[in-house]
Amino acid sequence: VEIRRIEDLLAIRGYTPEAVERLREFVIVLPGETKVNVNTAPAEVISALVERYTVSDALGLVARRKQASYRDVTQFTEQLRGNQLIDTESVDVKSEYFLVQSKIRLDRANLDAEALVERRLGQGLAPTVLSIRQN
Repeated sequence: VEIRRIEDLLAIRGYTPEAVERLREFVIVLPGETKVNVNTAPAEVISALVERYTVSDALGLVARRKQASYRDVTQFTEQLRGNQLIDTESVDVKSEYFLVQSKIRLDRANLDAEALVERRLGQGLAPTVLSIRQN
């Protein structure tokens, strides 16, 4: 099954509309494989990346990174207090993909939009808008 939108998960056995809705705020479908940025991931995602880590534990990491972002994965793993990442190759401290949200209000007219932007690190290319979704 090719996944292009989160709704495509419904084609996979076991995914229900309710499960997809619960995942919606934590998942975005990207055009390629990428790592999870521990500097921007919500606590729920971080807790899923670390063995025996609760959302409450991960909230502490999220609070600490507000003071200073993690410079590298080693600095992040040092904060885990003996717990291990499930897959060390699945995390990073930077991103090539970003969501840009905009809200335009003019008199009674409203437009909310969300754009998925790709920035190729180290290539000196301008960011590329991959998709725009308007609400």
